[in-house]
Amino acid sequence: MKFKYSLLLSAILFFNCTKDDVEEKATIVSISSKNTFISDTLTIKGQNINLLSSISIEQYKKDNSFHKISIVSRTKNELKFVIPELYDKSIRIHTGLDNPTFDLEVHGYIPFSRRTYEDDNPFRYLKITQLVDDEVAFFIPESPYFIPIVGGLIRFTDNFEKPEVLTFFKNMEVVDCHFFTKDKGWIVVFTTLGYVENYNFYYTEDGGKTVTLKNSVPINKFKNNRISSVTYVDENLGYISTYGFGYYRIKGTEIENIETVYPELTTKFNYAEGEFGNLEILDNGVILIYNSSDYVNNKNIIRIENNTITNFETENGAQNITFFKNKGFYHTNNKIFESNDYGLSWNQITTSSDWSSNSEYQFLKIIDTNQFLRRRYYQTNTMNYAKYEVSFDGGKTWKKCFDLPYENVRFLDFNENYGLTIGDRRYFKFRKFHN
Repeated sequence: MKFKYSLLLSAILFFNCTKDDVEEKATIVSISSKNTFISDTLTIKGQNINLLSSISIEQYKKDNSFHKISIVSRTKNELKFVIPELYDKSIRIHTGLDNPTFDLEVHGYIPFSRRTYEDDNPFRYLKITQLVDDEVAFFIPESPYFIPIVGGLIRFTDNFEKPEVLTFFKNMEVVDCHFFTKDKGWIVVFTTLGYVENYNFYYTEDGGKTVTLKNSVPINKFKNNRISSVTYVDENLGYISTYGFGYYRIKGTEIENIETVYPELTTKFNYAEGEFGNLEILDNGVILIYNSSDYVNNKNIIRIENNTITNFETENGAQNITFFKNKGFYHTNNKIFESNDYGLSWNQITTSSDWSSNSEYQFLKIIDTNQFLRRRYYQTNTMNYAKYEVSFDGGKTWKKCFDLPYENVRFLDFNENYGLTIGDRRYFKFRKFHN
């Protein structure tokens, strides 16, 4: 009997000791957000989080590559980490074999590739001439000197990931293009034959693979100023801007100075060629002409709609006039002004204590009726770079949305859901934020 009790006691002691000695495991309960951006800080919560052996990120839709994370802090019940530089919009967080995975969507700036400093990297020579839709974009060289390297006109398809040099324009100096669909549009080329300088206007219905020459215009038509941009309202109506700040209307094959088309500009609205540095056509066909220079305090915005001309003078120090559909914004000192009627009227909507005319902040782009961006310049001993912030409430509050060291992306071309921009020898997709 004593022997049986001894065995029972030994068994109890054995199993109690085994239970106490079992290694504790991390249990994941939640992650702070399923929508994130590069350089965002996320939080994982649970029990025994300090026991997690590894956390990694997988680009599970693009190439199944894994990326390490940078841990900010770790306690028993919480772990904070930073989303690293990634190259796809869909990622998966792995927290160990016995723990759940989390599928996240990345928004904001997403680079297509790692930064490269190879001399044959074409993106160091390109600029965006038009973002047609969420899948197709056109690029031209930043300078004619780069045409032999990258070609005259490059078409990106398949979600901007497949570049194609258009054969017809391979050795031509394309100054601009304007497409109405991914296939139909105008392409303008500068040509030189001896001492004769012309602009050729080509029309295409297959994305630039084949073209028809519709018009050839000598440069003296534009007072010998080079064309800086061409924007069309429809296939037969467009506007030309020159580097001398001259503006011309295209109507079919006829090209006229805007002062000839609208004599009231000079007689009633103090318009003078060379003094108004911007012509912008809004999506409803409204034309805005104004001087965007920060050195011009009170900007006289001339507005043309259905041959009716009006004007509006901004408050002192206005900067960065920007539009998305019917909504427009500009800031001056610490005020932000908004228009909801294509620039016909403006109202102050907010006062921001960290924004002034001498501030390091600048508007970048409106990307939706309730989302717009600003960037903040920083300087190191080696170069300048910028952090980017997004506001969802008309500029009252701002949230960091991109912050990579030594990466200064340029102004953003934006379409319905995606944008495109050039960074430091590579290009970036911009994905609208999740509301």
